[in-house]
Amino acid sequence: MAILNGMYIHVTDESMEREVVSTSHPVEEGVPTTDTVKPKALSISLRGKIVDYGNTQASKVLSQLQTWHSSGTLLEYRGRNIASSMQIRTLETNHPNTNNGGADFTMTLQQARIAKSAYVPKKVSTAKQEAAAKVDTSWIKVGDKVVFKGGSVYTASDSKKAASTRGRSTCKVTIISTADYSVHQFHLISTDGGNVYGWVDGENIERIPATSTSGKSNAGTQQTKKKTVAKSTASNIEKTTTTIKKISGGGTGKAVNSLMTK
Repeated sequence: MAILNGMYIHVTDESMEREVVSTSHPVEEGVPTTDTVKPKALSISLRGKIVDYGNTQASKVLSQLQTWHSSGTLLEYRGRNIASSMQIRTLETNHPNTNNGGADFTMTLQQARIAKSAYVPKKVSTAKQEAAAKVDTSWIKVGDKVVFKGGSVYTASDSKKAASTRGRSTCKVTIISTADYSVHQFHLISTDGGNVYGWVDGENIERIPATSTSGKSNAGTQQTKKKTVAKSTASNIEKTTTTIKKISGGGTGKAVNSLMTK
C-alpha cells in the first residue's frame, strides 16, 4: 500500500536508487584523485496493481496517474519510503485478465530539483521620482508664494514629456497632487508675468527669501536713510545753536551762531 498525492495505489514492490557523480583526475601514482561529488536526483521504482477501492474505480486512478505523468506534476510519495517533489518519469501498464477492470503497472518516480534565479529585479523608479524623494517639500502648502527656479513645466502631474521650459519666476501654489502616479506634484501659476502655468517638480521650487528686495527697493531705502540722517543732523545743529544763543547772549551769541552754522 502506498499513497501518491493523497491517492491510494496498491504497491507490491518498491526500490530506491541513490546515485552520485564524481569528478576525478589521474595522478602519477595510485588511483585518480576525486575532488568533486554531486548527488543525482533520487529515483523510486514501483510495481503494483491498480484496482477498485472503496468508491473509487481503477479507471479513475489510472486516468489520474496519466494526467500527472503528462503534466509533470510534483507529487508526494508515502510508502515504505517517503519522498517529496517527485515526478512520474515512466508509467507502464499491463492489462491481464486476472485484474478485472484494473491494470498491473510499473512506475518510476524521480525527484525534481527546480533552480530559482538569484536575480532580484530592482524596483522600477524613474530618476525624477528618486530625485524628488531626496528633496524636502513638506513645507510647501496650497496658496503659498514660492520661487520657481526654472526648468520644465508639464501639462499633467504624470506627464512624461515637458510642455515648455520656463525661467525663474515667483509663483503661487494652486494644487498639490498626492496620487501614487504623480511624478510632478506641484501646480504653479506665475504672479510676476513669468508665464509659468502647469505642473513642476519639487526640486525646482524654493522659498522666497525673507530679506530679498530688488535693487530699486534697496536704492530707495538708502535714499530714505540719507534723508533721515540729514534731517536729524540739521535738527541737532539747530538745537545746539539755540542753546549757545541763550548762554552767550547779544553779539557774542551771534558770532558763535555764525561759527557753528558754517
